[in-house]
Amino acid sequence: MSLDNRDGFISTECRALAIEVRSWRFLVCLITCYNLLFQINIISKTLQSPSICIDDQISHIEVGMSFVSQYRHGGVAIAEGEEKELADELDRAYPEPRGRKKICLFSYESSNESDHQTGEEVFRREFFYPLVDTISQSLQERFENMNDFKTKYRFLCGASNMKSAILSDMLPSCCAALAKGVREGNID
Repeated sequence: MSLDNRDGFISTECRALAIEVRSWRFLVCLITCYNLLFQINIISKTLQSPSICIDDQISHIEVGMSFVSQYRHGGVAIAEGEEKELADELDRAYPEPRGRKKICLFSYESSNESDHQTGEEVFRREFFYPLVDTISQSLQERFENMNDFKTKYRFLCGASNMKSAILSDMLPSCCAALAKGVREGNID
């Protein structure tokens, strides 16, 4: 409706949005998020399965953690390769950040030309590494929580563990720990 009325502000915003969506930075960010969230979705679906045991959950989290650590080292190159397949007509160069000009009031102050970084370095520092590190930290916390649960309530994880708890006369202490966990709200 506003385009029919020739609303200048809306049409300018739409053009700017179209340019941004076609930009290299947007596509690489989109591909990076998709690749990481696809792996996280697999882990999430696995963890929500009612029939999976805790050992399998821990192994899926370990696989996800290894994927994220490998993606941290080579993920930008992977995303760039996929971006080239999506958009042939884009300018694939990293956008160069605008340089800051520092006003020198005194002769002993230096202009910070040594702080100049390339567009790739800025992209990695401001977007890629914080995203991957946040995901890695979340998976690490989940892994530690699962391992704590496994060490406390191992006898519940499979018939062989239950049998070994019975044979080693550890079942009463394990059941007491389980009852304590239920009272404290650690187990639903």
